[in-house]
Amino acid sequence: MDMRVERGLAGLLAAGLVVGAMQAHADDKSGFYIGAGVGNTKVQDKIGAGEEGHVNFDSDDTSFKVLAGYDFIEYLGLELAYIDFGAPADNFNSVNIKANLQNATGWTAELVAQLPIGPVDLFAKGGVVSYKADFRAKFKGETGTIARDNQDGDEAVFGGGLTFNIGRVGIRGEYEYMDIVDGVDVWTLSAIWHL
Repeated sequence: MDMRVERGLAGLLAAGLVVGAMQAHADDKSGFYIGAGVGNTKVQDKIGAGEEGHVNFDSDDTSFKVLAGYDFIEYLGLELAYIDFGAPADNFNSVNIKANLQNATGWTAELVAQLPIGPVDLFAKGGVVSYKADFRAKFKGETGTIARDNQDGDEAVFGGGLTFNIGRVGIRGEYEYMDIVDGVDVWTLSAIWHL
C-alpha cells in the first residue's frame, strides 16, 4: 500500500478516535455530578495585637472534600461542597507555645463557568464559604489549653482548575482561595462522576 494512503488512513483513524472521545464526553456529561477529593489547606493568620504585637500563624494540613453540582448548560453550573480543612498547627518557639485549628470545616456554594476543550474542561468558580473552626493554643509539652477561640462566618471564595474527562468520570485539579483570616489556600485533587 502506498505510504501516503497509509498515513491518510492513520490520520483519519486518529481523527475519528478524537471526535468519538469528544462526542462520548459530550453525551456522558449530564446535568448532575458528584465527587470527592483530597488536598492541602494552608492557613495564614496574625495572632495577638496591641502593644505586645502579634505572631504569624502559617501552617498547612491535609484536607478532604465532597461535592455535588449541576450544569445548567455546557458552560455554566452550580456546585456545593463540604470541606474538612484538617488541623493545621504552628509552633512559636520564642514563647514555647503550640497553636492549632480543630474541627475546621466549611460549606461552599459556587457558580462554575467552564470551557470544554475536547476531553478537558477549564473552569473558574466563585461564591461563598460558610466556615467554622476552633483555635486553641497551649504550652508545648503540656496538656492544658491557655487560649481558645471559636471562629465562624461567611466569606468569599474563588478559584479555578481543570477536569480531564473519560466518559462519565473526571479527574479534577483545582485551587481555591478563601477570604478567611489572612487567607486560606486549598489545593484539591478530586474524582468526579457525571450521573
